[in-house]
Amino acid sequence: MSIYSFQIGNLEYDIDRINCPHHSYNGYVPIKLQIIDTERNHFMEQFNNIDTNIINLIIALNMSHNEYYIQEPNLIAMRNLATLDVSSNHLAIAKLTNTNELPSLTSINLSNNIIKKIDVSSGEYVYERLTHIDLSHNYLVSLPDAIFHRFRELEYLDLSYNYIDAVTPITFEGCQNLLYLNMTHNRISDINSSLIRFSKLITLSFKNNKLYEVKRSDLDSLTNLKRLDLSSNSIANLDANAFDNMNLLTSLDLSGNQLKTIAKQMFANLNDLKEINLAGNHFLVLPRGIFKGKTVSSFLIQDNALTGSIVRGTFEGLQYVTQLDLGNQQLSTIEDYAFSGWKMYKKFFLIIIIYSHYLKIVLNYCNICMNWIYRTTELQI
Repeated sequence: MSIYSFQIGNLEYDIDRINCPHHSYNGYVPIKLQIIDTERNHFMEQFNNIDTNIINLIIALNMSHNEYYIQEPNLIAMRNLATLDVSSNHLAIAKLTNTNELPSLTSINLSNNIIKKIDVSSGEYVYERLTHIDLSHNYLVSLPDAIFHRFRELEYLDLSYNYIDAVTPITFEGCQNLLYLNMTHNRISDINSSLIRFSKLITLSFKNNKLYEVKRSDLDSLTNLKRLDLSSNSIANLDANAFDNMNLLTSLDLSGNQLKTIAKQMFANLNDLKEINLAGNHFLVLPRGIFKGKTVSSFLIQDNALTGSIVRGTFEGLQYVTQLDLGNQQLSTIEDYAFSGWKMYKKFFLIIIIYSHYLKIVLNYCNICMNWIYRTTELQI
């Protein structure tokens, strides 16, 4: 790999030649080009002076941190350009078209701008082969219906850290191949059946929005989902069978909500579940056997309002968890054999953290696992 710089007019170029023969074009090594544009008004005039042979070798173009305003400059035709980065400018419009064709463009990064509008201009070449769009850290408030319908190969869409306040059943029309959707840190209060097309989706985050309920109909189509983050919302109502179609789900985060109860069958169909985060809610009790048959390795429940006694069977299915924090609850007793079934206690250091003004541990006898827990955590009885 060789990296060098040159300058044309007020433009500086950092070129990174990638030593990847299997990605070469007619025997030439492809180029990643970074532009430092000191006089923005003359960008295209000077860019046109670059030798055509170099233009056709460019596979990645980095135009970030150039203080471009309104929208990114129109680019000359670049046959092999695959990645375009115009992040960290002052763009107000996300333009997903160009006056000249960019037939190989698959990824565009528009993050960290001041974008308030997405533009798919008619009469221009649409970036129809895009698989990745990053619009995070902008000022989007609304998404026009079907704004992404021309991007049918889209797999990755990041709309996090905006001000989006609503989605509709046709917001994501045309995005049937999406694998990753990040809606973190917006103002959405209702999923509103907006996810009905996402049968291939693997990762979904609605973290830190204003959701107050989650219905089964909101999530029913997510049959391939593996990671779901609904944390830091105001969810008080959660359908008992909301996750029934998520047989492949491995990670679920419901922390930081307003949940008080959870149905015993909530996780019944989640046979691959490995991580559960229920911390920071208002749960009073965990149904006995709610994790039965699972092989969960990470479970968080601290900062709730668990009351009364922890009974035998409460943690069945959590035998691979190596740290359990029961802090900030209102527990009064822990029954005999409450932690029975923890199979990993000989291989890992199981830490049980219990701090509550209400807790009295009442034990007449213990099995070997419980005795070991007392020895390693030095609980005062």
